Amino acid sequence: MAEAQEMTESQLIAALQAARTEAKTADGALTTQELMERLGWSSEKVRKRLRALKIAGKLEVVKVTRYNLSDAEQLIPGYRIIDGSIEGEPNQ
Repeated sequence: MAEAQEMTESQLIAALQAARTEAKTADGALTTQELMERLGWSSEKVRKRLRALKIAGKLEVVKVTRYNLSDAEQLIPGYRIIDGSIEGEPNQ
């Protein structure tokens, strides 16, 4: 069970790290919805893994601008990995 959890946490970390370099996410963060879409996970699974990363001190919660269905700007929570918090990752 621990191995499966580690694999899924690794997938989440990889998605968050990739967001830093993508033009679409200029703020370097992803929302819960964006993570669900990228990983094919349920909202409960994404939130559980995000919570674990936050508790471990590896996750930063930031406000990000996204557009709702009426094209209005909206500030919502976004998540990104704290630089240097992941073993083997250089500080940026």
